[in-house]
Parts: sequence; C-alpha cells; structure tokens
Amino acid sequence: MLVAVAGGIREENAPDTIRGGAEILIVGRGITNARDIEGASRRFLRLMREEIDQYRVMTDF
Repeated sequence: MLVAVAGGIREENAPDTIRGGAEILIVGRGITNARDIEGASRRFLRLMREEIDQYRVMTDF
C-alpha cells in the first residue's frame, strides 16, 4: 500500500512528511505559488531522494 499526503505540503514540512512515511506527496500551492516554479519542483523531487517509479504510482490503484 502506498501512503499519499495532500494539503499544506511545503518545502519546510515535506521532510517531516516523508520521515512520517509518505511515499507520495501531492503538492499544489507549494509549487504553483513559488516564484521559481521549476526550481521548487526540482527541490521537491530531490527531497524524495529515491528514483520515482511513475509506472507504479500511476497503476497501483
């Protein structure tokens, strides 16, 4: 089972969310409200550390 977290995810609290067991972060305003959208997106991806398995994420429903 994958654990997903949505709502209020920001760069400041994302590490705690990941340490708490989240495997999927659903980030909206944490990226769309950023001055540098690409940079914010890249920083969130780096926080996840592991290779992203998009196939699994999109098909494990």
